Amino acid sequence: MGTLTPKKAIGTMTTTIEHWQDQTDIYRSVLKRDLFAFTKLVFRTLYPERPFAENWHHRVIANRLMAVEKGSTKRLIINQPPRTAKSTFCSIAFPLWLLLNKPATEILCISYGDELGRGFAEDCRRFVENQRIQALFPGAWKSAGRNNEIRTGKGGRRYTISAGGAITGQGADVIIIDDPLKASEAGQKQMDNINAWYDANIYQRLNNKNTGAILLVQQRLHLEDLSGHLMSTSNEFDPLVLRSIAEGQERWDLGFGKQHHRGIGEALHPELESIKQLQNLRQRIGGPVFEAQYQQNPAASNQAILQEDWFGRFFEFDMVPINRRERPFEQIVQAWDTASTVRDNSDYSVGVTMGKKDGKFYVLGVFRDKLAFPDLLRKVKEIGEEIEIDGRAQKISNVLIEDANTGTALIQALREERFPVKEVKPNGDKITRLTSVSGIVESGLVSLPQDAVWIDAFLLELCRFPNTKHDDQVDAFAYALDELRQKSTWAYGNLKW
Repeated sequence: MGTLTPKKAIGTMTTTIEHWQDQTDIYRSVLKRDLFAFTKLVFRTLYPERPFAENWHHRVIANRLMAVEKGSTKRLIINQPPRTAKSTFCSIAFPLWLLLNKPATEILCISYGDELGRGFAEDCRRFVENQRIQALFPGAWKSAGRNNEIRTGKGGRRYTISAGGAITGQGADVIIIDDPLKASEAGQKQMDNINAWYDANIYQRLNNKNTGAILLVQQRLHLEDLSGHLMSTSNEFDPLVLRSIAEGQERWDLGFGKQHHRGIGEALHPELESIKQLQNLRQRIGGPVFEAQYQQNPAASNQAILQEDWFGRFFEFDMVPINRRERPFEQIVQAWDTASTVRDNSDYSVGVTMGKKDGKFYVLGVFRDKLAFPDLLRKVKEIGEEIEIDGRAQKISNVLIEDANTGTALIQALREERFPVKEVKPNGDKITRLTSVSGIVESGLVSLPQDAVWIDAFLLELCRFPNTKHDDQVDAFAYALDELRQKSTWAYGNLKW
């Protein structure tokens, strides 16, 4: 085996370096041209221990975003399910890639909370400060201390604010809005506030109204969320709708002359969520929530949330165990929604008593009447300690009272008399609260007594809500069911002694 002379060794080394440099230049060129390839680099850099589960819909998203960079798309809405890489592409990789190709671009990124927005900004900072990335793209970006801002040497920048926040004095060439509302807080008031904030602020922030771009990416939450608002008030926006389960034959443009065909009933990303897993998820969270967030088909705000045939039936004697020492139910709670007045047109005060047994839930009693405060106080003390089930008494574990209006005074009065009570701090609207437990009812896990005088009025209100005059039974039922299903966690409110 021969040996290299110093001149030959230097020549070979020079050739190797030149070859490496050529390969690096080619790789750099590919990354600048292809957002999908660049996003994979971002993911591998930020999460080196996690595999990137590549899927066809990632290329669809990248292709649509590259159209924004080219200027052929100036208004884009992307609706896709949770945990399908929307933020990785839209809030992290795309702004960095845009600054790489157009370093004078000003990019404003908006999310529903400061913490979420700061998280995306921090990921961008970690990427641009990575030594390997700095070697690959020397001087392309630099991080600034203010708000984790990313800047370029040509005046471009990526900065962030929270949805609904002040934008005074700020301008942008591209505005990216990623989930303007938190799913658990998407009540009518919150949606109206965000829509009004958008109308008053966003379009006006574009540096150039003719060339500036606006991108909204979110899971659908409601017909009147920001996506619905924009689609109903403007014909400028180009929608990209990705559903967890295909509802028809689909053909998707992946860019670079490639297409993907998706058949009806196929999962969006079966490697991460199979059809069976999606079906189980639908049962857990309920049809309305699944249709909105995973299928991008939000129901009308006046569409009934519950259906009568979802409720089962039971006889009281079936609930009583043969062993007299065994309790009929593992736990029983009673939830109250109280009215502020007793006028003819006022709401009712309602107490709903429910029990849990073997993973199923039973509505055991419903009290509904218009009572003055002293009578209401006596009634809660009278029926809030125990309930009789086919001749056998069982103590009620918890009495929950909504801390609002008369309920606040009722809680204080009961505590002064040392009556154990939990206060419920309402968070979100009634539709949100009932929707949060609708999946349990839809799964057939909630039953009503076969014969009870209150059943007809109870079902009429619950199964027509929100198209009902009164909704007191709705709230009391939602509070009771949520307490039974998650003893230590409250999804839409805060319980405390």
